[in-house]
Amino acid sequence: MFRDPQWQLLKCFLGDDVSFNNVILQGGSGVGKSFLLNKFLETKADSIIIQIDCETCLSTEMIMQRILNCIYELDFDFKGKYTAGEVRQTNPASTCHDINSFIDTIVQVIENGLHKPIFIILEKLDECLEDTESFLLALTKEAEVDECLNSVHFVEVISTLIPEKLATIGIPTIYFPNYTLEETKEILKIMKQTTLENQLLQESKAKLEKNAPIDEQVKNFTDEQLVSTTILKSQQQFITTFLGIVVDSFYFVLASDLKELEKIVDKIWVQFKGPLIETNGRIVMGKSDAISVFRQFKSLFRPEYAIPCSVLNEEEGKALLDDDLFNLSLYDKYILLASYLASFNDPRNDLIFFSKFRDARFDKRKKPMLKKKSVKTLTPNAFSLERLLAILHAIYESEVELQTDVDLLKSLATLASQDMILKSSNDVLDGNTRWKCNVSWDIIKSIAKSVNFDISVYLQSEY
Repeated sequence: MFRDPQWQLLKCFLGDDVSFNNVILQGGSGVGKSFLLNKFLETKADSIIIQIDCETCLSTEMIMQRILNCIYELDFDFKGKYTAGEVRQTNPASTCHDINSFIDTIVQVIENGLHKPIFIILEKLDECLEDTESFLLALTKEAEVDECLNSVHFVEVISTLIPEKLATIGIPTIYFPNYTLEETKEILKIMKQTTLENQLLQESKAKLEKNAPIDEQVKNFTDEQLVSTTILKSQQQFITTFLGIVVDSFYFVLASDLKELEKIVDKIWVQFKGPLIETNGRIVMGKSDAISVFRQFKSLFRPEYAIPCSVLNEEEGKALLDDDLFNLSLYDKYILLASYLASFNDPRNDLIFFSKFRDARFDKRKKPMLKKKSVKTLTPNAFSLERLLAILHAIYESEVELQTDVDLLKSLATLASQDMILKSSNDVLDGNTRWKCNVSWDIIKSIAKSVNFDISVYLQSEY
């Protein structure tokens, strides 16, 4: 919906008559890039579709290896030349370390009998921890030279700007602008209206059956049949108004990020539907109409609650955090704690707070002598990966040993994808890459409490 120009460009760039080897889909989060692409790929029934989530890849080498693994897991005619064991032994994915061996392997596969078009979808390529500009540049040049690759089409889905190295080489790019306010309302209504109506109907019936005797239930249901059309229409209008209020409240914070808007709808709806269920699904003006309910729960619609998992009130937010709403592992929690300490502590005081001989060098009673400010008035400072590792090793308290540096980078990639930790560059191997904690004090305090870690002892600032 509202993506007809992008659909026509997909048909033009990846059509049956003329197809490009490389196409980029660019646009913000939640604007329909992957959805529209998947709908288009459904029209390619005779093609081979390979989708790679680059967000979980540490390097471009891992991306290439996953592509080759996907190809060799498929049942092609050319595999008849090998036994299953021989196929595993001859699978070159494990020995693919550069773009040349990657291209040579794909060419070999095509020459061995794979004549179907191949669409390789690289989702969230810009979220890969390693720089992908050189990889895309080499991929584009190789595809232009080798005719065997005419049936192979790479589609990169990104949310950031086009890399500088690729801006002048003419890769076809389909841009997905943000939806307008009205378009966002219409799409969100299509996504959630029916689901919320069914929830409301089931919960209203359950409450009625629970509270009313059997004979009264029969009378109530008979009465409902007489006015069912009116009730359903009023409920539909209630939900439509609610969805409109959500979009109006958060659009200028989240733009048209439908993924985040859908999460916010689900969380606020838990409380917003309460007054209507209390009146058995009937609209009572001044009590269970949408505007009255909005006024009652107005605090849930403030823009600052647009951050993940904070659309509920403070007590419920803490309870959900205690129940691992973020689905964070113990290791991820300690990484977040270490990143927060690295962002809000002066590096010059690291020896005082995190030294092995800390207890001997630092008397807690002297802590107030440090220059202190409230963390609520401070902005997070950027830090290096080495400093994060040092603090993590100093504060980590668990019977489970610390994971390897590779696992650390994977955890950082996950946290960065959730915007809990921000990075200055996509290339984590670059020594100039800096990191910054992007989590509020309330959430950090809840995480620290869940692992029995007294973070206040390690903070030089007041809280």
